Amino acid sequence: MVRADDPGWRPPPICLAAHELRTPLALLKTEIELALRDDRTREELVAALRSAAEETDRLAELAESLLVIAGTDGSRLALARRPLQTDELLHGVSVRFGARAANHPGGGADVSIALPATAA
Repeated sequence: MVRADDPGWRPPPICLAAHELRTPLALLKTEIELALRDDRTREELVAALRSAAEETDRLAELAESLLVIAGTDGSRLALARRPLQTDELLHGVSVRFGARAANHPGGGADVSIALPATAA
């Protein structure tokens, strides 16, 4: 029997799935709670709803991934390698977390990402 403190221990897949679901659910709950505050402007409400919709999309993607994994019967998954547009990815991260930081109850904050110039 392998114990959690043994070097070879790995969490069961259900634990990994629960961890992956916890973050978007927490973010979704936060967005909804912020939207329900009395002092929200229309623009803040729209931003909160957009963010909640993005988190809902993320949850749907996670659920789909879990279904794919569940259907593999323990065999290996084939990975499709494709180019990653890091500037687009980081812009999305900046937008997503920038809206949350600006509306944080402890005071507004800016989130920005500076990318190095690419070599020509």
